[in-house]
Order: sequence, then C-alpha cells, then structure tokens
Amino acid sequence: MKQIQKNSMYLSLTCWALLIIIPLGVIIKWMFFAPKPYIVSDLVDPTNASWPPMLRLLGFCASMVGQVPVLISLFVLEALFKNYQNGEVFSATNAIYYRRLGFLFLLDAFFIQALSETLQVLAATLTNAPGHRYLFVSFGTPNLVSLFYGVVVIVISSVMLEASKIYEESNLTV
Repeated sequence: MKQIQKNSMYLSLTCWALLIIIPLGVIIKWMFFAPKPYIVSDLVDPTNASWPPMLRLLGFCASMVGQVPVLISLFVLEALFKNYQNGEVFSATNAIYYRRLGFLFLLDAFFIQALSETLQVLAATLTNAPGHRYLFVSFGTPNLVSLFYGVVVIVISSVMLEASKIYEESNLTV
C-alpha cells in the first residue's frame, strides 16, 4: 500500500506539471513554430502561405480545443491519485472518476477531435482565395482508438464500482 501511495504522489505531481507544460507547449508552438503550410499542401494556396497573427490565434485555439479532454483528464487523474495517496483504492468515488475518464474519451472521439481538426484546416486555408477555403469533418483511426479506450475505461469503472461494494461489505463484516 505504501508503494501505491508513493507512486500516486509522484503521478499527482506529474499531472500538475502536465497541466502547465501542455498549454505552454501549444503556446510556444503557435508563437514561434507555426506549422508549415505544406502540412496540408493540397489545401493551401502556396502563393499565399503565411501565418499572420489572427491565423496563429485561430490555430492556437484549434489546438487547445483538441487538448481540452486531456487537460480535464489530468484534473480527474490528479483527484484519483489523491484518493490513492489517502489509502482509498476501492471506493465508489474512484469508480466515478474512472467513468468520467471514459466519457471524456468518448467525447473526444465523437466531437472534440473532429472540431479541432476542422478548425485547424480552416486556419490553414483561410488565406486561400474565396472558393478555395476548406471545412471538413473526419472520423478515422484516432477516433476509433479513443472510442475503444473510452469503452474499456467505462467497463473498468463498472468493475471498480463492484469492487468498492465488495470492499465496503467486507469492512462491515464482523
């Protein structure tokens, strides 16, 4: 149990660090290293391939939209690790945290990834001539991976909920 508590402390600190590092990384990426327009070369007019401040801001916002589930997940994981630090391994609260993580994966798979990609393509093609700007919504392998993880984590949350009930029953048995 001591090892779980110790590892949970480190993981909790890692979650807090990532809550700072991820947004900073996205800010630095869009301030200094905006993606080269050739990333979506079939969609971008090469004669007008630049990233003015408004497009950088739109690209930054699009990237941050894609990071929202990750950032929320880090808050949920941090709370979960705090419970582990306090010795609460099999609790209904932890099962609820796992369920929230699963639904975040599903939200990411069905909505957030598509929105983020759509906004990024819009940012990349906004300087194209009228009629050559693009908006598209895609559903592909990354969505399926998030969908799979979401279902798996939701199943784990159900198992954890049953484990918490058994744990509570065993604690009440004299």
